[in-house]
Amino acid sequence: MAPDIDPYSLLTSSMRPLRRLSGLFVLPPRQTLRGAFYRLVWEGTFAQAFLVLTSGGLLIGLAKYLNASNWEVSLLNALAFLVMPFQTILGVHFNKAKIRKKVAILTAIISRVLWLAPMILVLWKPHHAILWLLLFVFIQNVAFTVSTLCWLSWIGDLVSVDLRGRFFGARQRGASIANVVVYMSAGALLDKLRETNREDIGHFVIGAVAIVLGLISAFLLNNVPRTLRPVPVIEEVPDTKVVPWRDPAFRRIMIGFGAWYAAVGFAGPYWAVHMLTHLNFGYKMLAGYGAGFTIMMALVSPFAGRWIDKYGDFGLTTIGMICLSSVPIYWIFITPSFPYPVILEIIVTAFGWAAVQLTSSTIPLRYSTPLTRNKYLAALSLAIGIGFTIGAIVGGVLMDMWDSARGSLFGIPLFPTHFAFAITGLLRLSVAVYFFRLSKQLQTAERFPIMVV
Repeated sequence: MAPDIDPYSLLTSSMRPLRRLSGLFVLPPRQTLRGAFYRLVWEGTFAQAFLVLTSGGLLIGLAKYLNASNWEVSLLNALAFLVMPFQTILGVHFNKAKIRKKVAILTAIISRVLWLAPMILVLWKPHHAILWLLLFVFIQNVAFTVSTLCWLSWIGDLVSVDLRGRFFGARQRGASIANVVVYMSAGALLDKLRETNREDIGHFVIGAVAIVLGLISAFLLNNVPRTLRPVPVIEEVPDTKVVPWRDPAFRRIMIGFGAWYAAVGFAGPYWAVHMLTHLNFGYKMLAGYGAGFTIMMALVSPFAGRWIDKYGDFGLTTIGMICLSSVPIYWIFITPSFPYPVILEIIVTAFGWAAVQLTSSTIPLRYSTPLTRNKYLAALSLAIGIGFTIGAIVGGVLMDMWDSARGSLFGIPLFPTHFAFAITGLLRLSVAVYFFRLSKQLQTAERFPIMVV
């Protein structure tokens, strides 16, 4: 009788040649805290490089190359949020200490290797290529969601509380550097090949590099021990009776964030489309915009964090949302011959998103306990995912209807994307007002001091 084959070992065995090359890098022993720390920081750097090459503006550029309509671009942009509701199911089944590492690595490898499919689509360009791309990206995002959930739980076991700030800070620094370098390099390559009508080769090369970087990330992750603690990890039994939606205050928070991401999803992918189509930015300029945004986020995030510690979550959330509501104004005056307002737009947008992203993580922690934390985080992800998906679908349908609309303002030409930006700005401002009123009501109810963890 043939021996049983472990699919996890089968997939990771393909990385054994890389282990022979690992001696070229001087890393501390893997069973030490420093060794695990270094490997996880480098793993995050390579993982971020993979994400940069397979998402965001480069993914939208790939979709436009495959002749995607506005509605299809919106749906493609929403897929990362569409899979968020899966966290409420997957978080329960995979939240076991003994399997977290294996599931995290296995699903990470699947999400990386699956990018072979879009590479084939670029060269083959079959009928309904964009529909196949949507299917592959959806499956990839599901695998990535499972991997992220298990990775976070595993890191919670591996890295003690007193080291997590330094760990995530070092990891984020490496990821930011990878973001800037990889994005700029990919943009320059695509622009160069675009000039010779070989954009397909550019997307294929970028896909191949992304897979290699992603597998290096998985290799490093596989070399991190499951735990370094001398005592066994005790499994916590979650309180199955807790339903975050039934918490009146948190339910209103879920509605608020769901509405916010619906407003964001309405025009989410069209900033990149606007730059590539109506401003003639090119991939290099698009990459420069992304790099500038990343650098500014890294600069303003510490200030946003201090604000939260000093003044609380909701005040910063409201200010961040107001900043992001003003973004459409800048894009009216940004033209191919006058792109300079984009500098101020990057500063305002970076601060706004730093505020919203930080508080969307701290608010669920404020309202939950260690045993209910996963449920509250998953519930907020559910609201965000549903909101963004609805907004993206509605925005995509309307954009297809407005595709031929044109106008002018003080001699400045207006395109359909400008109308989408104006609507998303008004929707964002409405949600900012909602959060301002909600913060006053919750403070009056003295909700905050009770649930602090």
